Amino acid sequence: MDPKKNQIELALISLFFLLLSLIGILWCFTSGLLASGVDGILLVIICLMMAGVFALQIFLLGLQAGWIKLPSRDKKDAAAANSAPAK
Repeated sequence: MDPKKNQIELALISLFFLLLSLIGILWCFTSGLLASGVDGILLVIICLMMAGVFALQIFLLGLQAGWIKLPSRDKKDAAAANSAPAK
């Protein structure tokens, strides 16, 4: 199996569950379940936790696949070290 195809499939599955978690949170607010007691609060916490896990999964997959590029700190640190006055 092609690794790029596998990464895309995994990203789509993670995106699906992320959206499902966000829809669950929205439903808790619109249905009034959040105000009814502990059940609504716990459901929102579980949906937030699942959304966080799947968002992290998508982020790490994007880093690994090269879809997301983070600025390198090495260049900034080297530039700051070179511009510092010598003692």
